[in-house]
Amino acid sequence: MLREFKEEFKEDIAEIKTEIRTEKEIRKMLREFKEEFKEDIAEIKTEIRTEMKGMLEDVKELKLEVRQIIEEIKNIKEEMLEDVKELKLEVRQIIEEIKNIKEEIAKTREKWEEEKEILNKKIRSSEERLEKMNRRQIRNNLVITGLKNDGTNKTIHG
Repeated sequence: MLREFKEEFKEDIAEIKTEIRTEKEIRKMLREFKEEFKEDIAEIKTEIRTEMKGMLEDVKELKLEVRQIIEEIKNIKEEMLEDVKELKLEVRQIIEEIKNIKEEIAKTREKWEEEKEILNKKIRSSEERLEKMNRRQIRNNLVITGLKNDGTNKTIHG
């Protein structure tokens, strides 16, 4: 019985030793895996940092470009506002000139109408005088043609 127990005990010890060896191998593998994992993580972190630095530089460059573009836009806006002010002033001046020209045209029309009326009156008056002169001339012609000269007396027979 002791022998049996001893044999069983040896078998149990052999099994335990095998399990311990297996556990040691597993622990060794886990340590190696952990080290490799740490190295991989460190590598990944380094790559990420490098990428982030590059991205930060890109962002800084983009910010600078955006600031420059914004400044250009502000300058263009200011120029356009100045142009608009100038155009508004020009439009006001043109409107004033048009108003003055319209007033001049209205005054000129009034003068022309007055002159036209005066000339029409003169024309009517002249036409009336011409008609009177023509009537007088016709009357005078009638009177003249009705005169006879008998040679002795200067009498008019009519």
